[in-house]
Amino acid sequence: MFAMAGDAFNSIGPAVLEITYLDDGTTLILGDDTSLLLNGSAGGKRTNLSGGTVRFEIGRQPEDRPMILASYNAEATILEPGIYIQSYTNEGTRFDVQEGSLVARRFSDGRTDTVSAGETHTCRADETAVIKFDPDGLK
Repeated sequence: MFAMAGDAFNSIGPAVLEITYLDDGTTLILGDDTSLLLNGSAGGKRTNLSGGTVRFEIGRQPEDRPMILASYNAEATILEPGIYIQSYTNEGTRFDVQEGSLVARRFSDGRTDTVSAGETHTCRADETAVIKFDPDGLK
């Protein structure tokens, strides 16, 4: 099946849904109970996560059209190819960087933080941000 900008995907219960972009091989893997909108724009690829968890295996993007991972309270601009996991709950947005790096921005105050491989960044619903290094990978 082909997906287009503006398409929304929902995985219900224990399900896995995989989406692959034909132009660069970027792959999105939706986890259990996840809601994601593909929101393409002239500026590049953009996804909007409104619940759940997505694993992003991102290929090289055009320099002037980065991929952006967004939720209700934050967004991340991908700086380089890599593997990223984004989770969103009522508690906030979490970005786990396994490979690559990104710049996370909170919508509430515009604060930005660069997050590198092996680090996580959480923008909490109460507007506090937490960055930490997890040497054992994702738990």
